[in-house]
Amino acid sequence: LAADEQYTRITENKELMRVRKMYALPQEFILYVGDINWNKNIPGLLKAFAMYRKSGKLQLVLAGKAFLEKRTPEANAINNLIVSLKLEHSIVQTGYIDPRDLPAVYSLARVYIQPSFAEGFGLPLLEAMACGVPTICSDKSSLKEIAGPSFLIDPNHEETIALSLERVFAFLTEHTGGAFPTWLAPVQVRVLSVSEKHVEYANLVLRSLGEAGIRVEIDDSNETLG
Repeated sequence: LAADEQYTRITENKELMRVRKMYALPQEFILYVGDINWNKNIPGLLKAFAMYRKSGKLQLVLAGKAFLEKRTPEANAINNLIVSLKLEHSIVQTGYIDPRDLPAVYSLARVYIQPSFAEGFGLPLLEAMACGVPTICSDKSSLKEIAGPSFLIDPNHEETIALSLERVFAFLTEHTGGAFPTWLAPVQVRVLSVSEKHVEYANLVLRSLGEAGIRVEIDDSNETLG
């Protein structure tokens, strides 16, 4: 499995503006795309976001039709938690997103996060990386195998998720001057050699970084990842 070819960084302002308006996306946001089953750890994500959020500017976008299915106990529990954490004005629930619009949604995000307890695969994570978005993901299950350059988190502890958000945004500010999502300041990335089983994925990540305008430096050392 891999991200479809349509998943690439979108830089055309007209298309980005169209998608932002269609789904009422804020200027700066953390993105999650997917379902709301227990394994997705949405309550943990909300609690971590509440810990991290330092201003009203940064918002969390929850994309997926399941978030708006109010009759399900999972959706009700999520909405009750949003209210109890006083995040009503900091959360955007988009509902269903047309797959043709997803590359632009990913491209508009500052960071993509996948805090699942378990995943069968984790395709949204690959889609986000293919669109050149910095990613945070759980170190559990299959996600750890496909995480690539993602920042890894322990999904069982909201504090570590919040700390990872802080570290990711500090990294972005240091290396890009906070210029995401326009990638005006390229980042120089050192890539270690990878094991044979990860070559195809590594090539995908490198191609996505290049398309996003990031300079990539290849380290020819003998150290191997994975």
